[in-house]
Amino acid sequence: MAVYKHHFCMADEVISFIEKYYNAPKNFEKLRQNAKGEEEYAMIDRLLMMMKEVGEAFKEKFQEDEYLFQFLQEEDDLTLSSLLCYAYCDYKEETLDKQLASMRKNAKENPKAFLDVLLSANSETKEQISPDEELLNEIDHIPYTDAVKWNVWKIHTNVEKYVEHLCEIIQELYPLFEYNKDIYAYYGKRYEEEIATLYEGKDLYSYLCTKFDFHIEAEGEYIYPSVGKILSISFIDCKPKDIIIRYGVGMVNKLIEIQQISKEELFFGLKVLGDISKFEILQLLGKETSYGAQLAEKLHLSTPTISYHMQALINARFVIFEKKQNRLYYRMNKEYLQYFLKQVEERLGV
Repeated sequence: MAVYKHHFCMADEVISFIEKYYNAPKNFEKLRQNAKGEEEYAMIDRLLMMMKEVGEAFKEKFQEDEYLFQFLQEEDDLTLSSLLCYAYCDYKEETLDKQLASMRKNAKENPKAFLDVLLSANSETKEQISPDEELLNEIDHIPYTDAVKWNVWKIHTNVEKYVEHLCEIIQELYPLFEYNKDIYAYYGKRYEEEIATLYEGKDLYSYLCTKFDFHIEAEGEYIYPSVGKILSISFIDCKPKDIIIRYGVGMVNKLIEIQQISKEELFFGLKVLGDISKFEILQLLGKETSYGAQLAEKLHLSTPTISYHMQALINARFVIFEKKQNRLYYRMNKEYLQYFLKQVEERLGV
C-alpha cells in the first residue's frame, strides 16, 4: 500500500534545481502554460527566478563540477549527483541536516551502492555484482560515452570524497531555498489538496498507476512531493524492498488536462521511431510481452543496450512495464501509439 509522505527531501530538491538549470530550463518555462489564475502565474515566475538564482550561484562557485549535474544520456534524466543521492540519502529523514548525515554514513558503510544503483537503472534486474572486474565489464556495456564511464569509475573508487563534496554543494545553495520557503509552502499545500482528492474514485497514486499502466511489486511504496520535479513523476527503485516515488506537484492536473501531444513530444517520438533498434524492439513487443534479456537474445544486443533503448521508448510513452519478481516485463503501449500516429497524420494533413 502506498504511503504519502508530507515533507520535501531538500537534498534531492537542490540537486533537481541545478539539473534543471543545466539540462531542461525550457521545461520549467513551459509551466506558464499550465498556470491558472494570477496567484499561480506569479508563483511560477518566482519558481523560474529561483531556478536561475540557484543555477547562477552554483556556476559562480562550483563551475568545475558541472559534469556531476549533466544528463548521462540525451534520452534520460539521470545525473551522477542524482545517482549519489538515490544511493545514499535516506528520504525518510525530514530535515536537510539528517538527510546529509545519512548520505555520509551510508557512503561509508556501503560504498558500492552507487554502482548498484547505476547498474539497476540500466538493467531489468537488481542483482548485485561484487568483483571489480565484473563491475568494469558491466559499466563498459552501458551505452555511455567514455568520459562518463571514466567519471563513474572515479566516483566509485572514492565515493566518500564525492558524497562529501556533493553535501558541501547542497549546504552552500540551501539558503536560497530557505529564502524561498514560501514557494515550498505553496506547493506543499497544493500537494496536500491533490492527495486528499479522489480521481475517478481512486487515490492519487492508484489513479497515476492506472493512467500510466504501471504495476510495481514492492514491500513499501513511498510518495514524496517534489517541486524540482514539478509536473512529472519519477521512481527510485534502489532501496532494498522499497520504492520511492517523487511526485512533481501538479502532475495529476496536467494528466487530466492533456488533450494533444506537444510539438516537442511529437518530434521526440518520431526521433525514437526513426532508430532501427528501437523500432525493432517495438515490433517484438507488438507481438508479445518480454523482459530485457529475451529482447537482447532475439536482437543480438547486450542487455544494457536494450535497457538504454527501453528508457527512450518509455519516455516516449510507446512502452509500458510491469515488475514481477524483481524483473521488468515490457509491452507496447498500443493505445497511446495509435493516438500518437493519429496526431502525426492530423498535423501533416494526411
